[in-house]
Amino acid sequence: MKIIFSEEMIFDDYEENKITGSLIFIDLVSNITVGAGMIRKGTQKKEKIIFDKNTKGFESDLYNLILKYFPYWQIKK
Repeated sequence: MKIIFSEEMIFDDYEENKITGSLIFIDLVSNITVGAGMIRKGTQKKEKIIFDKNTKGFESDLYNLILKYFPYWQIKK
């Protein structure tokens, strides 16, 4: 199955991260869940370093908060 989004989406393969690798579809009119799925293989896989050792200020604080309160996001140092 191929799904096309109207804007850029960020996701992971389900095997790597079950939280960001799964999705649900909700009917905007009735607010009822009409489908669910998991990402088995993305179309592109780019390794990006979100924060490097020179990151300061707000970005560094945000990064530390994410590591502390959302460890299941599996963000790497």
